[in-house]
Amino acid sequence: MDKAKQIQLFNAQCIHNRIDPYFAEDIDCFYNDSNEFSLNLKRSSHGLTLYGVQHVALRQGFFNQLPQDQRVAMLVSKLQAKGIFQWVLSELDSQPEALVDALDIGKGRSIYKLITNNDAVVVKEKPNNAQHLFNQIAAACDRPYPKSQFKQVGSRHWELSECLDEAPGGDNGALLAMHAKAAAFGDFIELGDRHFENYMLKDSSLIAIDVAHLMEPDNHHWTKAYISGGLYECCVLQHFASDANTFSSALQLFFNEYEKEARHLFDEKQCQGNEDVLAIIEKWGGCDGFLDHMRGMTCDALQVMFERLPYKQLLNQLVQSGLCLEGHQELKMYYLADEKRMSTFFRSEELGVDIFETIRELAFKKLGITQQFFVDYQRMGAQLNEILMALPQQRSASNCPVSSH
Repeated sequence: MDKAKQIQLFNAQCIHNRIDPYFAEDIDCFYNDSNEFSLNLKRSSHGLTLYGVQHVALRQGFFNQLPQDQRVAMLVSKLQAKGIFQWVLSELDSQPEALVDALDIGKGRSIYKLITNNDAVVVKEKPNNAQHLFNQIAAACDRPYPKSQFKQVGSRHWELSECLDEAPGGDNGALLAMHAKAAAFGDFIELGDRHFENYMLKDSSLIAIDVAHLMEPDNHHWTKAYISGGLYECCVLQHFASDANTFSSALQLFFNEYEKEARHLFDEKQCQGNEDVLAIIEKWGGCDGFLDHMRGMTCDALQVMFERLPYKQLLNQLVQSGLCLEGHQELKMYYLADEKRMSTFFRSEELGVDIFETIRELAFKKLGITQQFFVDYQRMGAQLNEILMALPQQRSASNCPVSSH
């Protein structure tokens, strides 16, 4: 596919004042200027901007659809321009002629998979050293982390890491337990931006990658927002929500695994004297308080997520019915951002407009939806909310001292 056609396809997915179009000059600069390490999505800095899987695939295509030898030569040139090519070769214990392919696997920006005759690694530029700190804390807690090497050149941070498998989806108990353990560790260390695409799979455990936000003071706010938006580990409970009994069992399993993981993390004997971990334990003030706090906040945010799910269904139906979203740019953004993901209108409370009312009105007009649709969903949602509201209360009751009388 030629460059002009690729630009045309990408620009059809642009969102006014949120994701800007590419021009030929943007792509030429990326191709010809070795100092342009990444082809970034052109996201607005003035408001909420979300991108979808179509944006990612089309952006990646500007690099990945080049001939193989050209991809390798281009990445080598960019690594040389950044002063890290010899470091990469040294870590790989390879010679330049052993580099056989390169692919852009990044989402909103370029991250490269570099393939040699007998290995493959991921090369990425980092905004800070949070991944390095995360790896150290995970090691101290005996928790899995990516095998990575780090280098700082001037003010730039670089990571060279092993290639890992994508995290699996599904609705079985093993996956639920896997996500519960990752959630407990993420909450314990206040790991931010833990959406599903920032996890990979290693030895049957979820591994946090692309870590940039760790132990930040506003993590509580962002954790609520990410769960409400269907983006954190507990949001896999969506898969179990069609039946109240199934959901209740899944919720209990999730938080049983979560509690087991938390109690292990709060055992100071397990952290090898790591000062960062000891400071985290002291900050939380105890495992029971941590569990009460996180259960309550998580259940509150999950209620918001479930309230949004029918609107995601309706938006999909509207698009399938032929509705053009060009006159509804916020809806276009969310349709693309939530497509093939579990996310549910992440940060929609920041828009300043009621997109749910817009979807409701369009559904009445275009789909023939009646008020009964929302009544039925509210009835089902009330059952889920009752289960969610009962969980923190059960936890609090279990912490009460038992009377000897």
